[in-house]
Amino acid sequence: MALAADSIGAGNAILGASFILMVTVVLFYFTARPFGI
Repeated sequence: MALAADSIGAGNAILGASFILMVTVVLFYFTARPFGI
């Protein structure tokens, strides 16, 4: 049971990290685009 909970927790952490990364990239894209970067 504990192992299953750990793997679910790790999956949520990876999902959260990739979601934050995606949001950061999108924000950077929309911020940098008008400046031609």
